[in-house]
Amino acid sequence: MRRGRSFLGGLAGVVWGLGGAVLTQQTGVLPLDAPLLYGLPLAAAFISGTWARARARRAALPVAALVVVVAPLAMLVQGAGCDVIMTTDAGTSGSLSGASIGSPLLVDPATDGAVRLDLTADDLAGTARYWVEFGGLRITAPDEAFTGSGSQAVYPLDDGFLGLPLLPGLYHVGGEIDGVCSGDGYVRVAGSPFANPVGIAASAAVVLGLLGTWAAGRVGASAAPPITLRLDPRGRPVHADGVLVESPGLEGDIEVYRPPDPTVDARLGWSPEVHEALARHRIKVQRVIELSQTAEIPDAAAPIITPLGEPALSIEVPSPRPGFGQLMIATDEGGVCTWTCGEPATVGQGFRRYVLARAVSPDDEPSKRPAAFRAFGSKLLSVVVFPILDPVFGKVGEHFARRWEQAKRPYRLRSFTPDDFDAPATGAEIDWDLLASGPTLLMIHGTFSQTHTGFGELSPQVVGDLNRLYDGRVLAFDHPTLTEDPRQNVAWLLEQVPRGLRLDVDIVCHSRGGLVSRVLAERQRELAGGHEVVAVDKVVFVASPNAGTILANPDYMSHLVDSYTNILNFTPGPLLVESLEAVITVVKHLAVGAVAGLPGLAAMRPGGPFLSWLNVPAGNGSGRYYAITGDYAAPSAGLRRHAADRVMDKIFAEANDLVVPTAGVHGANGSSRFPVAKVYQFTGVEGVDHGGYFANKVARDKLLDWLAE
Repeated sequence: MRRGRSFLGGLAGVVWGLGGAVLTQQTGVLPLDAPLLYGLPLAAAFISGTWARARARRAALPVAALVVVVAPLAMLVQGAGCDVIMTTDAGTSGSLSGASIGSPLLVDPATDGAVRLDLTADDLAGTARYWVEFGGLRITAPDEAFTGSGSQAVYPLDDGFLGLPLLPGLYHVGGEIDGVCSGDGYVRVAGSPFANPVGIAASAAVVLGLLGTWAAGRVGASAAPPITLRLDPRGRPVHADGVLVESPGLEGDIEVYRPPDPTVDARLGWSPEVHEALARHRIKVQRVIELSQTAEIPDAAAPIITPLGEPALSIEVPSPRPGFGQLMIATDEGGVCTWTCGEPATVGQGFRRYVLARAVSPDDEPSKRPAAFRAFGSKLLSVVVFPILDPVFGKVGEHFARRWEQAKRPYRLRSFTPDDFDAPATGAEIDWDLLASGPTLLMIHGTFSQTHTGFGELSPQVVGDLNRLYDGRVLAFDHPTLTEDPRQNVAWLLEQVPRGLRLDVDIVCHSRGGLVSRVLAERQRELAGGHEVVAVDKVVFVASPNAGTILANPDYMSHLVDSYTNILNFTPGPLLVESLEAVITVVKHLAVGAVAGLPGLAAMRPGGPFLSWLNVPAGNGSGRYYAITGDYAAPSAGLRRHAADRVMDKIFAEANDLVVPTAGVHGANGSSRFPVAKVYQFTGVEGVDHGGYFANKVARDKLLDWLAE
């Protein structure tokens, strides 16, 4: 709002000034040597617009610097002058031909000598006038008689146009002669440096009126400190810089920041990896809303309720412009991060409404904890926008994630050695003869990941032990997890095995990779024309959703990305960018309502079509199954409250590792291959979440022990 008022004020001042100049020239009512009549309104519009936008004294310095630099430059441009030649044939009378200005010129003929009309010919007699035409409007100087013979005749212009900036190709200067010219004549328009400082200042004000209001809009935005307002626990709306907040049952302070305010990044506290992941998806921060000094007053007013039944806040913000999507990234007092998709506002158009849990999260010793979305001690609500049409992957919709995965998560088989297990695949050739010479270990990653991100926390020593155990026959399978279901993943894998070759494999799999492993072990013949191309012996399931996860249901999928985000948030590592980039891909789908474009995630839906097909009593295969699972209890108070109050009580209603139910990894699920006999379960006090198993020594030792049996 302030930016619009500033610009309109400056524009009105410019129009006022130009109108005054034209009125003066055309009517002669006002003296032409009084440019203050329109110069001062221009300067006033510029200064007031700047100050209204800035609202802070620190904006005065850059604005003053702008005036100091531009005004002298404008005067020097005027002083440089420019000749404009117009000729007439000897012995004729009538109009001289016109010519366009060849370089920028500020013409101010108010004072004798500032601009003059020079006529040179052998013999001159008659009446002359000259004119300037711009934008279809012609301003003509009064007629003047002249005589001259064989020398230059100086024709001072006591009247003329005043303070108008002449730009190349936009203005046309011409002249007329009524009389006789016996020789060749020309007209020259020339400026004298600093001949009329007042007029020059008025001319400079025209330029500064536009340039200054634009610059002030940029400078003022970064200089203006936000206004601190109080939340109303009675639920009355609070308006702050275009944002409307209703907070029944919550008191505290609210401040709103907007780029290019240099304090925005400092307030957010996001790691460079978070900024990079957002930048790769062309996501930009639109506003940051900080709620500080918060405290709950539960009985102050009737609460707003989230879809999970929690007391909530309502935030209404301006909608993105056409062609853009919008999200809110909320970080609470304990550092827990959630993604929220907006809905149309209840009143008015052009706004979107976000409903967030109001609970004040505990914050214990935040300085000792790493976090990617680091904003402890207050609620930070970041409104972000992204283009619906991505220049690389096309429109965000049902096919967006597929195009993204084709480019970023392609199918491939890769080596898995101590030298390369935690690095992206290099495209090296697979030695099929070596793999067929004995038992092979196959590594299959889970959702949102690739081999080097999913298994990157295994140590080089453990990977070396695995390679020695299998005499170097260790293979990893990179595959898309969002847009293709496990059957499609296995079908691609089987097509890669050379015809006539048969593999004997053991498998270590994580998360959704367990479903891929089960298709290969139990239902392979249905995909390979009744043949068994890959014989599976041992499978070690690590946190695999063999009975599904409720987070894969459409109504809870936002909580799936929240859980993965907080796993990445509280245990940030060198591969954070790649993992977070996959999470954001799903978030963008959710923001535009394109859940149907994520069949790879839908495969984990309890009771869904895929698991109903997989979990049947007549399962095939005779391999041995092992399982590692966990019941997670967060070490930090903020994440512990989130895991207990929301993930446990409101979503799972059973023990879980933030993503998969603990018992669902190994328990009965309708398949004749379950329950699994050999199980290791981490307890809550051990603090192993869904992404932390391979960093744990106990889990590593179990892998080696079971595979060596």
